[in-house]
Amino acid sequence: DVGDPTGIDGRRALYEPLAWRYRCDVGNPSRLQTLLERALAAQSVQLAAKPAQRELWEALAEAEVETYLAHLLRRYAFDSARAEGIMEAMRGEWEGHSLARRRYLAWSGARGGAAALVRTNLDQDVAQKLMVEEMRRRSRWLAAKQAARELPPADYCFMPESHWKRPILLDLLISTALPDANIYWTAVPDERWLNAHAG
Repeated sequence: DVGDPTGIDGRRALYEPLAWRYRCDVGNPSRLQTLLERALAAQSVQLAAKPAQRELWEALAEAEVETYLAHLLRRYAFDSARAEGIMEAMRGEWEGHSLARRRYLAWSGARGGAAALVRTNLDQDVAQKLMVEEMRRRSRWLAAKQAARELPPADYCFMPESHWKRPILLDLLISTALPDANIYWTAVPDERWLNAHAG
């Protein structure tokens, strides 16, 4: 329960103006994290949880690549709000690519877009169009190499730096649903990887 709890079982957040109390007796609060992890792990291995896990994986990957793209756009003097439109334009193009490969495509496209921005006298609309065309061309080339089994999973992939702080939802997905943390970056979200963790 969130609100203004009273009594001995009330809790307050350290850094936010939030207060709560547990709806049931959890025993020693220091064991709560362990109890939650066990409960989540038990739920996670059930096949009924797999569609929700895949949906979470896809949503996290989508948000990650959009954030990365917005970062690149700012770096190359584009309006970062253009990231959403570029993501929409690329949606059908890069469905078969992993998150790390989508990040590579975003990087490659942003570099091409920056060159186009200079050539077009800072016309962001034209430069964005050329950027998306470059991303599509490269995406199709990578898809053809992948279909011909000439593309190892880690090639043309951009992973975050080692000091990158993972969001808590990603930690949860990796620890309860994926057999390996790298799969989040180098595999396309599908039931095969999630079923590897099923009971």
